[in-house]
Amino acid sequence: MRTKCLVVGLGNIGMLYDYNTNSNDTLSHCNAISRHKNFELIGGVEKSKKLRSQFFKKYKKPTFSKISNYIKDLKPELIVIATPTNTHLLIIKKILDIYEPKIIICEKPMDSSYKNAKKIYDLCKKSKINLFVNYMRQSDKSTSVIREIIKKESNKHSLKAIVWYSKDFMTNCSHFINLIENWFGELKNIKEISKKIADKKKNFYSIDFVAFYKNANVVFSFSPDKKKELNSIEIITSNLRLNYQDGGKEIYYTRFKNTDQKKGETKTKRYIKNQLDQYQYNVYNEISNFLNGKKYLLCNGKEALQTARYLSLIKNG
Repeated sequence: MRTKCLVVGLGNIGMLYDYNTNSNDTLSHCNAISRHKNFELIGGVEKSKKLRSQFFKKYKKPTFSKISNYIKDLKPELIVIATPTNTHLLIIKKILDIYEPKIIICEKPMDSSYKNAKKIYDLCKKSKINLFVNYMRQSDKSTSVIREIIKKESNKHSLKAIVWYSKDFMTNCSHFINLIENWFGELKNIKEISKKIADKKKNFYSIDFVAFYKNANVVFSFSPDKKKELNSIEIITSNLRLNYQDGGKEIYYTRFKNTDQKKGETKTKRYIKNQLDQYQYNVYNEISNFLNGKKYLLCNGKEALQTARYLSLIKNG
């Protein structure tokens, strides 16, 4: 039996990122669900009539303009919340007033405020709903490989890292805060360097800060280049340099080994495989593992709430 899925929000991550592509890239929820053998796309919810029309044209499934009692008839086991961040809490409340699915996948971040994120977490916990938040890099195997490298290095050397992020602190930097926490563990302290409004119309923040972990100091810095996105991480120890480029599409590390004075220093460069062109499909693979009682690589509600707390601390000072 395939797991029945309903997608609420048919914008970029919901449907559009890979709507017109002929490649095997799987970057949206609708495409990932429709391609995965263990899941069934049963409908979509979207205010925009144009987007509803596009959804029906491609997927031939019913669409609705708002949350209503039809959910009881469709009986989705998994509901995706892919709407703007400030609507997550309201939509989840509306759904739970009518129906309780087995799983909710909420887009990142859970909410723009920690208070509302906590309400989402508590609502799902009370209704015994499995809540996951779509920090999709957690589901890529490269994340686990890097975590093991960092674990071994931190036992021998102190670590330093710099993160470059583009556009907005809440939407883009949150990815990297969540990812760094996966690699380095619990955040111990934060020191703000600077804070500005990057885009007044969109209320985008650019915040530079230093995050202190047990064995590492990490500088997070906003990229001022408006034409090109710069989402990258560089991790350095005394004998290793790891580069996480273009949001993780290119990952490699270099080890430095001391040799004799005549030969100098030798370098060994190795690439780490990733599947970020299939990142949304990876997420549903891991949800399938969860449903089948296997080990899984997903950001659960508790972990996402911790990230929301960090975001709040950094943004509000």
